Amino acid sequence: MNLGGLQLDLQAILLLCGAALVAVIALVSWAAVRMDRKDRRRQTRNSGRRERSLEAEDGDVPSLDDGAQPEMEHAGADAADAEEELPAALMDELDREYREAGRADYDSGRAPSRSEGHPAGVSNNMDYIVRLSGVGAVTPPRLLEVLRKCRGQAIMPASAHGWRYPAGGWRNLEQARADENFGDVVMAMQLADRKRSIGRGELETFDRAIRGAAEQIDREVQTNMEAADGVARAAELVELCRAYDVSVVLNILSDAADGFSGVDIDRIAGEFGMEMGRRNIYHKVSAIRGRKVTMFSMASLFKPGHFPPGGLESFRTRGLTMFINIPLTANPAGVFNNMSSVARGLCDRLGGRLVDRGRELRPLSDNDIEMIRGGVDKVARDLERNGISPGGADARRLFS
Repeated sequence: MNLGGLQLDLQAILLLCGAALVAVIALVSWAAVRMDRKDRRRQTRNSGRRERSLEAEDGDVPSLDDGAQPEMEHAGADAADAEEELPAALMDELDREYREAGRADYDSGRAPSRSEGHPAGVSNNMDYIVRLSGVGAVTPPRLLEVLRKCRGQAIMPASAHGWRYPAGGWRNLEQARADENFGDVVMAMQLADRKRSIGRGELETFDRAIRGAAEQIDREVQTNMEAADGVARAAELVELCRAYDVSVVLNILSDAADGFSGVDIDRIAGEFGMEMGRRNIYHKVSAIRGRKVTMFSMASLFKPGHFPPGGLESFRTRGLTMFINIPLTANPAGVFNNMSSVARGLCDRLGGRLVDRGRELRPLSDNDIEMIRGGVDKVARDLERNGISPGGADARRLFS
């Protein structure tokens, strides 16, 4: 027997087996690495989707420190319709979720567009906002039950709006039919007004009630701020009211001992575009986007202050007072310019002079008028810096 040859054959066989084993291990490792890479890519894509969705959702509710302030001349009626932008990425994500869930009827509707992030009348500056987002439709009764419960335990106004499914568009749930369907829901509670502000207990009760409802209807919850931040913002709004709930006044004193006649006041006020209205005093009214807005008003300087609509022939007063409320007036500096011009015109036509509000009724000079105008402008700028546009929707809710 050739032992040497046999030994060589055994060595060759062992080498071949070892090579085959190494090849199998390498193949298995390669497959495992490939699968791992695929999993990582899939996780990365999913993570990217989640991050984009979260970024979109965060962008839907900008913080109070964004610094974007509306221009004064754009405040007023259009501010009531102003809504935060909703990034297109969130709309796309919602669309994919509905389609993947096999909801073909969603094709006939639409998700909120970029200009429809919040319903009209809901504001990051003024409200604690809870947004309920998810797939599928819900009906109003359960949410309205929560809203009524919250209102019973809170002193501040609360609202609920739903995104109509599948037609699209925000709708106040209290005005909706019981069988209407809604996708996303926004529930909001006002933080403060000129008389009161929300407490932490009220805010937390509101938040807990909505979160409980969200679990039952399978909705994710987002808020525009933490409860502590909401209480702090409410305190800021109260301080704003205390500091800036002010009116600017111009007084006109008659040069004649027997004062101005009611007939002359009515005729000349009309020539300057003023008419008698609410409270039986005169108002300068302007139409803004089809809505009548009072620019400034005029009353009698002396008691009872108002004018008798049916007795102007026998009415006389020794003075008139013209005034605007700065926070409730869009472009208050411009309106003050208009009011001071009308006041000077009334002085010329009726025979009077502008005087201050003191007991001495000191005549007002042109420099005095300029100083008042500067004060009006400062109040308006301070309000803008605090996120409240004079004459805008937030200002009307806060100072009315």
